[in-house]
Amino acid sequence: MTKTKKHIYWIIYAVLYCSVIQMYIWSNQFCQLIPDVIILFLCIFEKGLTNSRAKKNNVVSLLGRWIPRMFILFLAVGLFSDAINLVKPTAVIWGVRMVFRYSLLFLLIIKNFDESDLYRLRKVLDYSFYINAVFVFLQFFMGMTGDLMGGIWGSNGELSTYIICMTFLYSGDYFNKRMKFYRYALSLVVLFTAAIWGEIKMLYFIMPLCVYGSYVLFKKFSLTHVIVLAIAWVVAIPVLTSVLSLYYDEDYVAQTLNREELEAYNTNNYGFTEESLNRGTIFEKSVIFLNSPIEYAVGHGLGSGNMSSVFHTDLLEIYASTCYGFFTMSYLLIEVGYIGLILFIMAHILLLYRFCLFYKMKDRVVKSWAAMGILVTSVTFLMIYYNSVPLNNYYLGYLFWAMCFLGIRERIRRLNQEKNCG
Repeated sequence: MTKTKKHIYWIIYAVLYCSVIQMYIWSNQFCQLIPDVIILFLCIFEKGLTNSRAKKNNVVSLLGRWIPRMFILFLAVGLFSDAINLVKPTAVIWGVRMVFRYSLLFLLIIKNFDESDLYRLRKVLDYSFYINAVFVFLQFFMGMTGDLMGGIWGSNGELSTYIICMTFLYSGDYFNKRMKFYRYALSLVVLFTAAIWGEIKMLYFIMPLCVYGSYVLFKKFSLTHVIVLAIAWVVAIPVLTSVLSLYYDEDYVAQTLNREELEAYNTNNYGFTEESLNRGTIFEKSVIFLNSPIEYAVGHGLGSGNMSSVFHTDLLEIYASTCYGFFTMSYLLIEVGYIGLILFIMAHILLLYRFCLFYKMKDRVVKSWAAMGILVTSVTFLMIYYNSVPLNNYYLGYLFWAMCFLGIRERIRRLNQEKNCG
């Protein structure tokens, strides 16, 4: 294993376990910066993006030209807004770091890993599943439930991303006959239990959809899919009611599964003040912090609304009561306006489109990796709506995207080699 590869694995371990270090070993904010520091070291001092191995792996052939262009345009809008709003350089650097650190990890993996690393990554993720389960049960018995439960992650928001991604990973294994049913079922029980104890309401509905979506994309389409959906539609609420009742009281279950209560949950005053927004009121209340046409267009500047205790600007003090930092869309609106938000969304739409193109290929392995990419990207849109994890801590999502593109590229290479040899 090359030194660069070894250091990339250090990043992955840091992503998975730096919150554990922070919670149980060393309570210091620097722990969360460990992946960023290693990424910076790799890119600058080890030339991880420009070494001889990296030059052989063309990212454009996988991503196409427009996804990188969207991110460049996004950066340009953010920096333009910084310039006209005279945002402090330290806040600008922090803002750029927040958005582009994930892309750098993605590029490092794509440019330096090969087929053998797919198996190593799978082992790393499998081990993390068991370690996370241990911490979830430990935290439960310590009384750390609800928002306090994160497993190996810092919060239940990050835990929700992990649960979804691991559901897709194990569903792919099961539907492609690489995992026995009993292990798959047990994995889902553990993941769903973590969702219940962490009180991650969206997962009560999303996890069953993740399993069904995996079933549809990993298996060849047939009439059975429609029948399964019809049955699930009928039994979903009664089953969810029974499962949730094992832990919660009747009032909580009734509120969680009631449409009116869910609508109120997404539209009430999140911070219990008149000006605090919520998932369903972000655009309606954006007028609180976007006060002019130029602010509507490009916001206050990339990094201007960051939540850092060291690098934040006055904007946080002024608009903290709106709770903009809790949601991706409001966070983007305050920093880069509607143009920046549209570019951010468009980049993910193009990513979804790219995976769909690969999914059309006939090879089963390519389709399987593309299906995983489609599923993770689709759920990312939900996360963008639901919380601020896609900005604050989305290393895991980019790791899964990198795995998918890596699997697609290496499979296509193997097929081309076999074709040339034949």
